[in-house]
Amino acid sequence: MWPDDCCSAAADGRFLTLGLLLFGFLIYLRESRWICGTATVVSGHSLRIGDVRVRLHAVYALQPGQLWRDAAGREHDGGQISRYVLSQHINGRKVKARIRQEKDRYGRYPATVYLDCEDVGEWLVRNGHAVADRINADRHGPSLRRYRRAERRARRARLGFHAGTFDDPADWIKNRVRSRFRERRPGLDPDALARQDRDRFIDEAAAIAREIADEMFTELAADFVLAVVL
Repeated sequence: MWPDDCCSAAADGRFLTLGLLLFGFLIYLRESRWICGTATVVSGHSLRIGDVRVRLHAVYALQPGQLWRDAAGREHDGGQISRYVLSQHINGRKVKARIRQEKDRYGRYPATVYLDCEDVGEWLVRNGHAVADRINADRHGPSLRRYRRAERRARRARLGFHAGTFDDPADWIKNRVRSRFRERRPGLDPDALARQDRDRFIDEAAAIAREIADEMFTELAADFVLAVVL
């Protein structure tokens, strides 16, 4: 290949790279937008910014009713602690959030939330107050890898919840909703039904979620469906 041909090929390669970067940036802009405002904490991983409900991207806090045992063996409601920690950290200050255009199944926007340029989700995981989301691991990309590294460091240092013992929120969700499923539908085994008839299982889980919505299990049942079936 002559030198002129080499230069032409290199130029074509640069244009292709720039085109791909521009295309990726346009997709990024189309799929996300930014909002700012004062945050009201709803749970350990969800909050409200103005009229917009958001869920922290790629992390899971302990759920309402989920037990955490401290180093002395005393039991506490981990969900209440998670909510308190997030509330204290934000403390009525304004946050900035990059939210996805599509809502999740609970009407919330998955979002990366920043407080003074700090990723709130990563702060929670780094300090042992939440774990990286492994239920929807295929959806999160590089941010999940960053959160997983933060979680490993928090575990080694026994920070936050890692100073005691607790079930992984994903496992706790599955076991709690399995138990509720069997209580509400004693003739049906959730795992067997999920393998045999996915559509019927989803319908049954949705019905149970509606029945026990007052106990805040709607989210748990839906996450269980995703974790076991989808």
